[in-house]
Amino acid sequence: MKARSLIVLFLLAFAAGVRSSPAQRLTIDVNLTMLTARVSDEGGHAVLDLTADDFVLLQNGRPTPIEHFSLGSGPAGIGLLVDTSLSLRRMKSESEQMIGQLITPMTDNDEVFLMTFASNSELVVKPTHRRAEITNAIGKVKSMAGTRFHDAVIDGLDVLSGIRQERKALIILTDGADHYSSHTFPELLRTARLYGCEIYIIGYPGDDGRTLSEAGRSEIRSEFFRLAGETGGQVFFPANPRESFRVARQIVDSLHHEYTFGFYSSHPFNEPSEVSIRIRGSRGEHLSVHTSLVPPPLP
Repeated sequence: MKARSLIVLFLLAFAAGVRSSPAQRLTIDVNLTMLTARVSDEGGHAVLDLTADDFVLLQNGRPTPIEHFSLGSGPAGIGLLVDTSLSLRRMKSESEQMIGQLITPMTDNDEVFLMTFASNSELVVKPTHRRAEITNAIGKVKSMAGTRFHDAVIDGLDVLSGIRQERKALIILTDGADHYSSHTFPELLRTARLYGCEIYIIGYPGDDGRTLSEAGRSEIRSEFFRLAGETGGQVFFPANPRESFRVARQIVDSLHHEYTFGFYSSHPFNEPSEVSIRIRGSRGEHLSVHTSLVPPPLP
């Protein structure tokens, strides 16, 4: 009886060995690509009522099935960069009010810091989940001479890069006039692209020489829109407290929600592939979509 059992065990082991031989190996090549998208209407408000059927995903111009779709919400890492130069001294109360309006809709899971800048940048409040620290600190900030705008944005992005949340944004309150920065605007733009964080700019009229002329204001606005546009952010020029409240709510809502897509790519990772998303029908003519690839997990 014992010998018969040993023979059975031997045959089972032999069969298992045959099934696991190299000739029988099953190779699965799945190239799953994930990306996120934010959708906004013509007023810049986040659009949160779309389904998978509303989107068309294109890879190298060809429609590709969407295998995974979700609308997620989660915490964000947010940097508040406030211009405290003398040229914005008369707008000090407005900028303080805007900071309060930005802080209010944030959640306890958001991580936020406060940095001010004039002749130099100062990290007034380190990244924290305690929003009260921001509101307590902003009222104590004093105006100073000088405006190193370009340098300050890079300093803010550097602090933001150390925050753990995947979704990160730098919100800047400024008139945009730069003096004596060690970085030029093209250098700032290249650096911002490398960091990959969204940049939102809230522009205020200042008393700086650059902002007093139409040519100067036009140049600054052009830089604003390039910096925000190429990082997935937006630019706002609130004219009154009600509009400031709307802008603050719009920015924070956008940071807390995004669509996630997954699809099986037909291209190997080492081959270039252009992926885009558009919205079906006439509604897509009035909505804008900003997409970002989700980095693959490290091996």
